[in-house]
Amino acid sequence: MAGHAGDPPVDARVDDVVAPPKNHPRFPLVDGLRAIAAISVLIYHVNLFGSTDIHLVNRLIGGLSVSVPIFFLVSGFLLYRPFIAHRNGGPERLSIPGYSRNRALRIFPAYWLVLLVLAILPGIAAYNGQTTVWDLTLTNQIPLPGNTPCVVTANECALAQTWSLMVEVSFYVFLPIYAAIAAIAFKRLRLTAWAWLEILLLLVLGLIATVFAQTNLTSFDLSWISGTMIGHFLWLALGMGLAIASVRWGRHPRAHRVGDLGALWWALAFGIFLAIVFWITPRIGQGDIYLSLGMVLQGMVAFLLLLPAAFETPRLTLVNRFLSWSPVAWIGLISYGVFLWHFVIAQKLGHLGAGLSFVPLLAATIGLTIPIAAASYYGLERPILRFKRR
Repeated sequence: MAGHAGDPPVDARVDDVVAPPKNHPRFPLVDGLRAIAAISVLIYHVNLFGSTDIHLVNRLIGGLSVSVPIFFLVSGFLLYRPFIAHRNGGPERLSIPGYSRNRALRIFPAYWLVLLVLAILPGIAAYNGQTTVWDLTLTNQIPLPGNTPCVVTANECALAQTWSLMVEVSFYVFLPIYAAIAAIAFKRLRLTAWAWLEILLLLVLGLIATVFAQTNLTSFDLSWISGTMIGHFLWLALGMGLAIASVRWGRHPRAHRVGDLGALWWALAFGIFLAIVFWITPRIGQGDIYLSLGMVLQGMVAFLLLLPAAFETPRLTLVNRFLSWSPVAWIGLISYGVFLWHFVIAQKLGHLGAGLSFVPLLAATIGLTIPIAAASYYGLERPILRFKRR
């Protein structure tokens, strides 16, 4: 099976790292979005360890935390779509063993490599001043009461940014369970009714989870939930909802018009980004409502950025030219290594180490991170992920 009219083509020549499940379509513009998210995260963390003296620039860079929901929406979209593509005549749903194997191969080898290197290098602590066997499974990042997971400003926490991996891995476990339940619950519905009803369900669940995680509604300390998959489920749900829309309407003859309007979606995303920076962020301490609203708006930014990649157009628009530009796509290819390695580099070269200011720190962090990430990709990630074919 080679896909269906209206689906992005199935490309057998693509690297295993970004290859979709067998017979499922690939969405190549997502690679460019990964690059945007990875570089934005890098800039955001560089600013923690070598901030500029320009207040406006600091505020704008602080808004780059919106890159985190981009990663989560991409995961929700790409991982849920193969579970539901069969509902509209697409390939059969994934096998759970194959899905689990592929997720483990994607996450753990490169993570174990950086953990090993940081454990060996003197003067660097991967987790809270110690590295234990539990760190190999990200257990130390679970924000349970009594546990002390890393935070991004910790002095001795070179993998603080990997809190998001704990959310991702939790989602990997949750997704097949949810997909099985949803398949039973919506089995008898017609295609359009299923799509709208499940999208609505996901949005409601995501909004409830956001309010619950950001608002203390009981006498118990439940603040730790904000750092779990529950606290970020809205962003994952938005990606899953986009996957449903892609399956239901992606083969429509006019679906590409969504991609044609990519510049409009990105302009709207930039406007919401500015609202977050100049309206939401200054009010964060004034009530939980602003935390919840900020998460909703960040999710909207990521959703609008992802739209042109989910409904790709054959036209050479400005957006898809940029996302498919080979340097951008290549950064997306090695983006996991960029995510894993940049933080410790910025930390050691910034005010916690060599003391570089923002501009030289940014240049040095990019200059060191990209080659290391490329070495991780070509030396470990790509060879390991060839096992996805077996």
